[in-house]
Amino acid sequence: MYRIILGTYLLFMVTMLTRCEPVTEVSELVKQTERIQVVFNSNLGDYTDITDKKQIRKFKSYITDEPTPIYECGYDGYILFFTEAGSVRMDFNLTDDCQHVIYDYGQSIETRQLSADGLEYLRSIVP
Repeated sequence: MYRIILGTYLLFMVTMLTRCEPVTEVSELVKQTERIQVVFNSNLGDYTDITDKKQIRKFKSYITDEPTPIYECGYDGYILFFTEAGSVRMDFNLTDDCQHVIYDYGQSIETRQLSADGLEYLRSIVP
């Protein structure tokens, strides 16, 4: 598992360093994603699989580049981004005072604000 995460991280870093335009972790992750799985903690067996590239690309706008504090909230579920190199998990919270995702990136924990579209989408698929 560690090798997969390290491989994914190195792939992101190489790609980010060789591009001229600004790239975020999320946009690069979405670009490399082949499948997304959205799982809600309230019902782990009932999840949403997304394989359509157009739907996957929408996640670039669902997760902003705006960092948030590390909230003391529980999480409503998680998003798994599956790439050729492995997978990345982002836990999310949809409550009004804790709307964000949290994930490991390299040696740090990152948080990002969910956009209004991202909140609307995730709330629309709650089982």
